[in-house]
Amino acid sequence: MESPTGQSLAVTKESPCKTKSILDRLVRQKDVLDNQFNLIQKSTLEHRQKEAVRVANVEEHLVVLEEDTKKHLAEVREELARFNQIYEVKIVDLEKKWEEALVVQAREEAVVIDTLEASCVNIRDAMARLMKYEEDTLKTQKEQLLAKLAELKVMVDEERQEQMNRAKMAQKRLEKYLQQMQEKIDASAEELEHQVQDVRTVFDGKFLSLTHRTDELHHNVLNRLGEIKAFMAKSKNCLLYTSDAADEEDSVDLGGRRIIKKKKKNN
Repeated sequence: MESPTGQSLAVTKESPCKTKSILDRLVRQKDVLDNQFNLIQKSTLEHRQKEAVRVANVEEHLVVLEEDTKKHLAEVREELARFNQIYEVKIVDLEKKWEEALVVQAREEAVVIDTLEASCVNIRDAMARLMKYEEDTLKTQKEQLLAKLAELKVMVDEERQEQMNRAKMAQKRLEKYLQQMQEKIDASAEELEHQVQDVRTVFDGKFLSLTHRTDELHHNVLNRLGEIKAFMAKSKNCLLYTSDAADEEDSVDLGGRRIIKKKKKNN
């Protein structure tokens, strides 16, 4: 039988003591390895507990972050609702003012028209009295008055169209601002979701790597213990073979085979 170093050993009467010392050394090594294995298991358990606490802290932080995000979104929605209410009130006020202005302008136009009609009646009376003398002058004045009336109507129409355009522009600006606010809210929510996903991905990768290293170390220690146990079993078998021939003068090797020495005859 060969030793752990690969050299063959011839066992003499002192082989049981050597084998016993080898076994004691192996037992001590086994105890050391068992202590190391226990320490590794203890440190692995503590590390897993720490990782579990860290995972719990990260999850709690994510929950708090999600609640803050929901609160922020709720506040932004409330602010947008108030903003919409304020501008709806303003738009309603503008529409009322516009209607009032139209009513006032209609009244003024009615007054102007009535005044012009009265003037025309007076002019017609005057023309009836002075038709022959002032016919050309009255025609010129009538044309001028009609031109002024047309210009006044054109001005009123232009002013009315301008006010309507201003109201439309104000409404478009409001819609554009609301759309920009909604896009900002969506962008901030999407960015927050990406950050949370990145944190989870990094944490999962580190945890899987640490678990793989711990399992690999545990597997190596178990293999080493199995080899030591196998070697101890072989050493115990060698000790049984050598103990049977310990009291005999013939020597045996580690495999239990007896070496018979032939005595030389004296001539």
